[in-house]
Amino acid sequence: MRYYPRVYDALFSDPEGMSQYHRFLVELGVSGPLLDVACGSGDLLLLLQEKLASDGLDIDEVMLSQAAQKGVKGELFQRDFTLPWDIDKQYQTVLCLGDSLNYLSSLDQIRAFFNEVMKHLGSDGRFVFDMHSKDRLDEFEEEYLEEAVVDDLALTWSVNTVQNQLVHRFYFYDGKDYPSIEEVVQTVFASEEIEALLEEVGFKFRVVTDFSLAGYQVGEKYFYICERGIK
Repeated sequence: MRYYPRVYDALFSDPEGMSQYHRFLVELGVSGPLLDVACGSGDLLLLLQEKLASDGLDIDEVMLSQAAQKGVKGELFQRDFTLPWDIDKQYQTVLCLGDSLNYLSSLDQIRAFFNEVMKHLGSDGRFVFDMHSKDRLDEFEEEYLEEAVVDDLALTWSVNTVQNQLVHRFYFYDGKDYPSIEEVVQTVFASEEIEALLEEVGFKFRVVTDFSLAGYQVGEKYFYICERGIK
């Protein structure tokens, strides 16, 4: 049994942060139909579906079940987003937010993902994603540690930087003589590498730092607003 999907909402649910994402997308003027890749338990979809036809895609069945229970109305696809999606739809907007791109471990995986987006994006559609900046690595050079109890399950959560990765370790104390350990790794890629892949696949793009700063600035995350280029 994996505990991480069960405790995700309790640890990471952030209504204020999700509202900030929603405002950002509204200001961009995104249109439907829309696909939220790595939608998790559906908090952003709940906001988007008020105005737009919105579907979700995620690798985790538990997360998608939670999204359905919350009232997500669109289709929910259980997929590894680096493999062929086998979805017979085109979308005006494809999203991949919440630093979900950083869960991919290689540039080959990112290339495969970008190609899937291109296959499913309408001719005048937009692809919007974000990722950790390298400044984020500096933030966790010293290990961050937190304790919590979720539904009577005690856990310890740590985050620290290992080279170009953020390593999240979860220790779940479930009554056994030793904790159950689960690890989630996020890889931080150089912006130059991401730009090269976008251009290779055929996207043109602009960059925003931390929701409002034009171009690459000191900050936590970069947003890429992408459209089909000439290729």
